[in-house]
Amino acid sequence: MIYSASLGAGHNWYGGADLTDYARADLGLEAPIGRKATGFALVSAETQHSLMAGQGSAQIFGLTGGVMAKRGNGDTVKLALDLGKTRSDIAPSSYDAVGLTLDYTRARPVLGVVLAGNLGLEARDYPVSPYDIGGRQDFRLSAGLSATLTQISYMGFSPVLSVTMAQARSTGAIYETQTLGVGLSVRSNF
Repeated sequence: MIYSASLGAGHNWYGGADLTDYARADLGLEAPIGRKATGFALVSAETQHSLMAGQGSAQIFGLTGGVMAKRGNGDTVKLALDLGKTRSDIAPSSYDAVGLTLDYTRARPVLGVVLAGNLGLEARDYPVSPYDIGGRQDFRLSAGLSATLTQISYMGFSPVLSVTMAQARSTGAIYETQTLGVGLSVRSNF
């Protein structure tokens, strides 16, 4: 078994203005399940104190659990369930969330490119909404694909091209969104 713990504190700015101070704690556990699978769990708690007038503070709690397995060909599959609760001094910012994510990473490069993909589904329940007396429910579907160009390497790092898409539906129409992102980053080959 592998145990992990972390503590963090920080400060956020937005447009040059002080936004929030925060503190966070995480506790994690990984344990083997058979020869090729690992179970994992993570508990997190965070408190945020807003430095902007009228914005209030928030407490964020999370619980994640799942399994990661290697297939016979070396590909990696990861399935995780996330539960979250956010409570804020500003009532419409409080919500409960549940999410499910699936990640797949191909072990063998295809033409020198390591491919990985993910799918995610999240539902949020906001008990209080300024636009609906019954609160608000949001549903978000996301997908992503990344390509690590392993044949290009500098000092142990390779470029990663990524594409992400997400669509959010809501019982409050003004909260519905569609996003498409394209990214370029670097990843360690170690």
